[in-house]
Amino acid sequence: MSFMIRSVLTNNSGEEFSYISSRPLEVAAPTFIFFHATGFNGQTYWQLIEGLDQRFQSSMNFISLDQRGHGLSTAKAEPEKLTDWSLYLRDALEITDKLEGPLFCAGHSMGSIIAAKLSSLRQQKVKKLIMLEPVLYGPFECFKYRFMRSIGQRNKVELVELAAKRRSIFESQQEMVDSYYGRGVFSTWDRSLIQDYVEGGTRPINETEVELSCSPLWESRTFMASDMDSWPYLKELNLPGYILCGDVRSTFTPSARKAIEKLKGDWNIDIFPEATHSLPMEEGGELIDRIHHFMSK
Repeated sequence: MSFMIRSVLTNNSGEEFSYISSRPLEVAAPTFIFFHATGFNGQTYWQLIEGLDQRFQSSMNFISLDQRGHGLSTAKAEPEKLTDWSLYLRDALEITDKLEGPLFCAGHSMGSIIAAKLSSLRQQKVKKLIMLEPVLYGPFECFKYRFMRSIGQRNKVELVELAAKRRSIFESQQEMVDSYYGRGVFSTWDRSLIQDYVEGGTRPINETEVELSCSPLWESRTFMASDMDSWPYLKELNLPGYILCGDVRSTFTPSARKAIEKLKGDWNIDIFPEATHSLPMEEGGELIDRIHHFMSK
């Protein structure tokens, strides 16, 4: 068993972004960097990071980052100014540009889109891309979404409303874990995974209460800001890409899967028929095996 350590990386403005790993970063070594889903945090994926680090026998850096407004990162989060995901991408570019050595980029949901755009813009540095349950619709679906948004006719998104109303303050981390266990998005998660999520995504506000470090408003605005502009980046990718997705309420639509298969380049898709959008939590052991195999080729 590895011990989790926490440290920080900075963007060009000196803002600090927390991340977890199993050991200090080795300068110039290859780095696998993971970007979490909206509302989650880097520690949520600790079991995945730890498993991969063990498979590679600590031969490279494995880190999972807390993006702006999430986890224990202290970068300023102003919900009223968040209109798309470009701020997340800028942070990712500035942070990884400071890292020496080749990169392997990965992410879940929104985080996989950030990883893909980063990979497209830094192809001389990134060696491979891994996307887990990406928020990716087909090109025409994305066009319709952007058009409706441009004329102010965006459909209400259930996730936006649910996130905005989410309870954020609890008496303790344990109360939070008990509240989440077996319910909603956490219904398929092991308790230990919820514990990782809570430990990495809360902060004390007084002697008797803790709150979510990703505020409901920031989470809601991030869902609302989904810009659906990934295809120009994906079309320019000329490096191995691996997409793993569920088939139950997946955010990687059938039309997007067909469009990926038509792209140039080296793309692989694995579908888990019984998995949901919480694929990394439901199939962690299998993902470690498959990602290890993909990265080792």
